[in-house]
Amino acid sequence: MIITMRRVQFLIIAVAVVLTHHVVRFTVGATSPSVVSLQFGFETENGQQRNEHIRYDRNSVLGDSNEEMKRKPLEYRGDYSFTSDDGYQYVVKYKANENGFQPYVTAHKVVKN
Repeated sequence: MIITMRRVQFLIIAVAVVLTHHVVRFTVGATSPSVVSLQFGFETENGQQRNEHIRYDRNSVLGDSNEEMKRKPLEYRGDYSFTSDDGYQYVVKYKANENGFQPYVTAHKVVKN
């Protein structure tokens, strides 16, 4: 998947509109001269969480135009969690890179006080 700055801007707007009453974290930064990272996350009132982290290699430019530069992600990491009707909280951590999609799922019983 090729992620462009236009798609990132759309994602930011979409997340902001949907989650206007929730905490949203979003950061973009350079981790080295050749690598840029994009991170965002949120948590809803009912405890659902989502976090994403994408790393780009500036040297892997796939296309160039006046409007945008397309970059190939090095690695895409994330996690999300939710509590199901059966009383378990499920946490799914994953990464996708040149080795494919690699999920890791855990579950534990939620004890209500």
